[in-house]
Amino acid sequence: MLSITTVNIKSYNNNGYLIIRSALSKKECEYFKKKTKNLKPKLKIPYSEVAWGYGNLINTEPFNKILDKKFLINAAKKIIGDNFIYNHLLINNKAAWLGPDVEFHQEVYNMQTYAPGSVPKKDWRKFMQIFIALDKQSKENGCLKIIPKSHKLGILKCEDAIGSNLGHKRRTVLKDLNKAYKKFGIKDLELNQGDAVIFNHLLIHGSANNVSAEGRMAMLLQARMNFLRKNNRILKKETKYRTDFVIKNLSNKITSLKKRDLYKDFSLKK
Repeated sequence: MLSITTVNIKSYNNNGYLIIRSALSKKECEYFKKKTKNLKPKLKIPYSEVAWGYGNLINTEPFNKILDKKFLINAAKKIIGDNFIYNHLLINNKAAWLGPDVEFHQEVYNMQTYAPGSVPKKDWRKFMQIFIALDKQSKENGCLKIIPKSHKLGILKCEDAIGSNLGHKRRTVLKDLNKAYKKFGIKDLELNQGDAVIFNHLLIHGSANNVSAEGRMAMLLQARMNFLRKNNRILKKETKYRTDFVIKNLSNKITSLKKRDLYKDFSLKK
């Protein structure tokens, strides 16, 4: 049985993450992948019919059976404490050739979306992220990239952006990314099928596009201390802010496109 030892926890606290090899068997990974074919995608890769995500599967069988895995329960109890719950369970399909990148960020940036009413500066330690490779993860197919020990820099400045799915994102600003990279470097987490990564809310992470013929599906979970009652007022404010940012910037882009021809410089002169 997989277990989390005192040595593991020390490594997690020092590096901001912990890799658990063979957390799931190949058979289990293939089973979960097969079962996604029965799901209706909630999100598709832009300009395609290829599934990107399926929404929160926390109450959906058989995917929520993963929550009973002893290595997850053991890790959560050691890192968060006995009184924990799971916030969400997602499956991300970074499809071959098309799978988009993910901006470099800290999970703490979006706490008012998934934990409205929490206080990031003091509550970030009450959360734990879990990434499980349902496919082999390589540089070519867009493996997870992290800046080890970057959690030691605290909550870094972020800026608003629009992601590949035309949704609102918060990314770590360039100045802080350069600072973290210069101090700690960057690491490609090339994982075998079934490997898991546990990391904290301040670790900088992201991933590149899938530029290979191999798919890269992963299961993403979040566990947290059961300390919070959802604040709907804060959630409504956060949702409005993020939605308004996208609408405003896309509207400005449309207005700009209508005023000028972006492609005239490529036209052949007569």
